[in-house]
Amino acid sequence: MVVCDPLHRQYLLLPELPDDLVASWIDTLMIEGPRFSGSYRETFLAPPGNDEEAAATEETSFRVIWMALLQTKPMAVIFSSGTGQWRAIPSLTWSESLPAGFVPSTWMVSFVSRHYANDRFYWISGSTEKLLVLDIRRVEFSMADHPPCARGVSDDVAIVEAGQGMTVMFVPKLTHLALLIPFGETTVGVPPNDRWRRRQSRWIMGPCSWVHAVGRHLLLYRGSFFKPGYFTQDVNTFELERVCDALSRQAHGYCNFPPSLLSSRTV
Repeated sequence: MVVCDPLHRQYLLLPELPDDLVASWIDTLMIEGPRFSGSYRETFLAPPGNDEEAAATEETSFRVIWMALLQTKPMAVIFSSGTGQWRAIPSLTWSESLPAGFVPSTWMVSFVSRHYANDRFYWISGSTEKLLVLDIRRVEFSMADHPPCARGVSDDVAIVEAGQGMTVMFVPKLTHLALLIPFGETTVGVPPNDRWRRRQSRWIMGPCSWVHAVGRHLLLYRGSFFKPGYFTQDVNTFELERVCDALSRQAHGYCNFPPSLLSSRTV
């Protein structure tokens, strides 16, 4: 596996997984059998943790997570550039976390949208009102209830940071309004209904589709016969700023990672 920095044209070859991790995964995959070929898998970057602080500055350290959602449970390993090592992430089982009577195989393929805010990754399910949560400070999985609101397809939901430790969710509506729903300042899960505050914000330039979220900004795409393109929207002020013209929304956000891989090889 290789981590690339496209802005500085550098890359870093990661070490292989240790034998003990490989052996434990093989045992699980033997049980899964051919079902593993259809499982949800992805590799993604994560901000540095406390273990990197002594070995490198926050600006140049990073972590890499490889994850697969199997029929019985999620499995994941994490690499730290500070320690130079892989380690397993403690898992949970679907039978302990899913609603009663829910079919795990259906749940497994339902997580199609990953979001990051305040040291947590969130995966939205399209089939039940649950969120899969990975706390990258504690390095552990958990399940949380979805906020009590109507929403469209999971890819249209955005979970972002709103400052002061608050995590919020945007749900685009057919009327082109965004619904802002606080999760609570530092907790995962749904607080009592009377603690929820709902605020509707009007898309200033008409209907937009959500593409990505970075920090306190949404990256939006507005398709139109007149100058379609990308915009950023501040989640606190709701101000829109045009980024560039574009005929297609096939793009991915890249921001603040990393400024340099130091001694990495050049592409």
